[in-house]
Amino acid sequence: MRIANVAFYFCMQFGWDLYPLAVVHLFSSPDPVLLQESSGTVYLCEPLDGIRVVPITSIKAVVCMFPDFKVTPTGEIKPTNKFSLMWHPFLELTRRTSSEQDNKGDDDTD
Repeated sequence: MRIANVAFYFCMQFGWDLYPLAVVHLFSSPDPVLLQESSGTVYLCEPLDGIRVVPITSIKAVVCMFPDFKVTPTGEIKPTNKFSLMWHPFLELTRRTSSEQDNKGDDDTD
């Protein structure tokens, strides 16, 4: 399985045969450690250079790739230039914010 961003769809015709195609930008394979630790639910990928033309019959699902962000120790939110296919976007940011609020007054730190 490969994850790709479809730029556009088009058809080519040779004689009477019509070929529906898509121009795509590929993503890297998912981060294997994160994929395993998330029980196969978080696909964190990097965009790859170049484009490909694929038959639309090779497209098995339409999904959304969300940009990934990291929270610095100073609280800044910075993009990582990676994208994540997951059910709940920005889950890491929510979890970090929630755990910081839950731990107010506790002596434990991350």
